[in-house]
Amino acid sequence: MTVPDPSELRTLIDRMADGDRDALRALIEAVGPHLHATIARMVPEPVAAAVLLEESFGEIWSHAPVYDAYAGEPWTWMATVARSRAMEWRVARRAKGKAPPLQVEGMVPSPGSALSALDEADVDVLLRVFHDGLPGGDSGAEDRARFDQALLRLAEGT
Repeated sequence: MTVPDPSELRTLIDRMADGDRDALRALIEAVGPHLHATIARMVPEPVAAAVLLEESFGEIWSHAPVYDAYAGEPWTWMATVARSRAMEWRVARRAKGKAPPLQVEGMVPSPGSALSALDEADVDVLLRVFHDGLPGGDSGAEDRARFDQALLRLAEGT
């Protein structure tokens, strides 16, 4: 399963901006499974993940008229929308004490991936930040610094 070509996605977004519901259906067919996977990695409850996927497409539909290709590729924009919805869900659930703990130890980088070159602590902080966001306040300063350093090491490939 591969994400469609960015120009195809831009065309669908342009058509959606003009109110073309067939373009929305085509977009859902093209990227729905990818966005669902993005959400499901963060939201273990299948019903919640499905609702968040629907909300994500609602947001994509309503913001299609203001989508700016210069701000990023269509897939990146849509994945960010989906990830933001999932993140909001996790934050709300955590505030109620109902969010399951993130099982970082089950997310092992595949051999040969860029993450496999990092040490375990770097991978841990990258995965936690990806799923839960950057921690705030003084208590999160160490994790934020570790995250910045891990990103630099990841970019350098060391």
